Amino acid sequence: MSDTGTKRVYVRSADFARIAERIHMERLLRGDRLAVLDLDPGIVVGLVTEFEEQTLGLLRVVEGANPWSSGVPSVPLDRLDPVTASELMRDLTLLITS
Repeated sequence: MSDTGTKRVYVRSADFARIAERIHMERLLRGDRLAVLDLDPGIVVGLVTEFEEQTLGLLRVVEGANPWSSGVPSVPLDRLDPVTASELMRDLTLLITS
């Protein structure tokens, strides 16, 4: 996180940058991993207030930078180092309490 310069930075998927809705959020993690959080209904690019409420969906961690590649398995959360796991839990807590 702090060693990668990406602490608490979430971005839209590059795969979906050309369409109207962002359906998940991504965060780079240590060890060339990526945390992916699904959103429903998603955030409309340029109209972030279009849907007032979002439902948080599946949180998964994948190896590499493309969670949409065919056959990319999720990394079990118990394989994350304690600091990374704690920071992800903090971020989720902030999302649901703010």
